[in-house]
Amino acid sequence: MTTSSTASSADWCSAILKIAYTQNPFYLVGTFLVVFGLQQCLGSEPNLAASGLLVSLLALYTVLLAGMAVVIIRYGRVWEDARTILLVIVLLFFMLSASLDVVLLEAPLLGTCLLAAGLLFAIGLSESLLRTLRIGLAAQYRWPFYAMLGLLFLHPIATAWVSYYALYSARTWAIYGFPTLAALALLTLLPAARTRAEEEPPTGTPWRWPLYPWSLFVFLTLGFIIRSWWVPISFEAILGVEPCFRPFFLLPIVLAWSALLLEMGRARENLVTQGLGLALPLLGLILGFPGEGSTKLEAALYSGLAGSVGSPPQLAVWSLLAFYAWAWLRKEAVAEVFVIGLALLTSVIGRQTFDWQTLASPQPLILAFVAGGVLALAVSRKSTWRAVVCGLMAVAAARFSGAQVGSGLWFWQWHAPLLAFLAIAAVFNDDLARFLRQLAWRVVPALAVVAALLYPWAMPGLTESAIVGYLALLLLVSIALWQREKG
Repeated sequence: MTTSSTASSADWCSAILKIAYTQNPFYLVGTFLVVFGLQQCLGSEPNLAASGLLVSLLALYTVLLAGMAVVIIRYGRVWEDARTILLVIVLLFFMLSASLDVVLLEAPLLGTCLLAAGLLFAIGLSESLLRTLRIGLAAQYRWPFYAMLGLLFLHPIATAWVSYYALYSARTWAIYGFPTLAALALLTLLPAARTRAEEEPPTGTPWRWPLYPWSLFVFLTLGFIIRSWWVPISFEAILGVEPCFRPFFLLPIVLAWSALLLEMGRARENLVTQGLGLALPLLGLILGFPGEGSTKLEAALYSGLAGSVGSPPQLAVWSLLAFYAWAWLRKEAVAEVFVIGLALLTSVIGRQTFDWQTLASPQPLILAFVAGGVLALAVSRKSTWRAVVCGLMAVAAARFSGAQVGSGLWFWQWHAPLLAFLAIAAVFNDDLARFLRQLAWRVVPALAVVAALLYPWAMPGLTESAIVGYLALLLLVSIALWQREKG
C-alpha cells in the first residue's frame, strides 16, 4: 500500500470517528439543561404534563434554535456552530414526540391530533431550514429522513390505540417492536450508502462527507435508542406494569447500521469500514443471550417470544445468519465462514435456550443439512477445506444421531473419517490438497505399521478382517494419492 493511499484511508477513518462531533458543545449542553428544567417544573405534575404547556414550550424552544441557526449561517457564516444546532433540533423532535405520550394515553383522539400536528411541524421546520439556508439534502437522504420522522410521531399513535382497545398481545408487539421498525427505516438509506464518492450530490455546505449528512442519521439513531427505552416506560409503567427494556431489543438497529457500514465501505473501497460492518453484528452473540429474565414480565415476554416465533437466542442467531448470507451474496467472501459457523450454532439452540448455559444437544438433521450444503460448495469450487469441514460435520451428525452401532462396527467410527480425510487429498488439487498429499506420504506408512503391529495387542477384541480391511483401504488411498501426484 502506498503512502498516499494510507494517508487517505487514515483521513477517511478520522472523518468516520467525527461523525457525531460538535464544534461547540454548549448548544447541546444548554438544550439538555432546558429540557431537564422543563421536565422538573412541568413533567412531574400530571395536570401540567397533560395540559400541553410542556409541548408548547418545547416547540417554541425548537423554533428559537432554528432561528439561531439561520442567523449564525446567514450572517455569521459559522457553519460548525450551526451544524451543532441543527443536530440538536433533531433530538428535540424526539423529545417533542415523547412529551405527548401522557396526552395520548389520557385522550387518544387529542393526542393523535397533536402528534399529527407535531409531524407536520417537524417536517415543515426541517424543510424551511434546508431551503432558507440553501443546504442540499438529496432525495436519497431526504426521504429516509422524513420516513424516520414519520415513524417517530406515528408509532405512538398506533400503540396508544392498541392500548385503548385493550389488545394486550398486539400492544406488547407494538411496544417492543419499535427498534425493528427503526431498523427498517434506517435501511431505506442503503441506496445512499451505495453512492460512490464521485457521485455524491453537492450539499452547499463546507461540511465534508460523512460529517454531513450522516451525522444527521447518527443523531436520529441516538434518538431511536432513547425512544426504544422510553416507549415501554410510557406505555407499560403508566398502566401499572413494570417495563423490561433490554439491550437485546436493539439488535435490529445494530444490524441495520452494519449493513450501511458495509455498503459505505464497498462504495468507497475502504477495508476498515467493511471490516467494521462485518464485525459489528457479532454483538448479537452478546445481546441475543439475555437469560431467562430477572422479572416476571421479562420472563413472560421471553417465554411468549419462544412460544410464538422463537427464543431470543434463536432470533439473534437467525438474524445474524440472514445478515451474513446477504453479505455473502454481496460477494464478501469472509461472510461464508460466518454463515457456516452460525448455521452450526443453530443446531444447538432451541426454544428453551435463553443463555449460553441452556444450549440444547446438537440436532443431527441440521448438521447433515449444513454438511450437504458445504459439500455442494466443495464440489462446485473444488475446495479441499470445505470438503474437510463437510466431513467433520458429517461425523458429528453421525455421532449425535443416537443410532446404535454394532460391536463389529465400532472400529470404523473412528477410522472411516480418517480414511475419508486422506482420500480428500486425492480428489482435490488445490494448495491445501497438495500440502495434505505431502503430509500423507509420511502419515500413511506410520498408520499401516501401527495397525499391523499394535492393534492386535492393544485391541484384542478387534477382528482380523477389520485390520486387513483397514490396511487394504490404506493401500488404496496410497495408490490414489500416488496417481494424483503422478498426474
